[in-house]
Amino acid sequence: MSVAGFALAPDAAPFVFVAMTGAGLGGCFALSMVVALDHLSDPAQATALSAVMQGGGFLLAALPPMIVSALHDLTGNFATGWKWHLGCIVVAAALTVRLSPRGYAAAVP
Repeated sequence: MSVAGFALAPDAAPFVFVAMTGAGLGGCFALSMVVALDHLSDPAQATALSAVMQGGGFLLAALPPMIVSALHDLTGNFATGWKWHLGCIVVAAALTVRLSPRGYAAAVP
């Protein structure tokens, strides 16, 4: 909700959006690490999944600042960057549904 606020009405309540973003991101990181352990019952596989999530996640997290700065240079404002971020959230939500543990039985022998 806060990203949508930044993207669509950045001047409406910026301090509220910042507080919501901070609260949401703080909980999401810890939750994502715990959820990784729930995906696989074998501790070695769960550890490998967690390592891939952290390693790949931190590598991917290095790209958005460069992308947003390029969008800012092109448009002169940050709204385009927030809209891009909102689109990334939609893609991540779709991937979350697609990669749910219910589908592991068919994919993992």
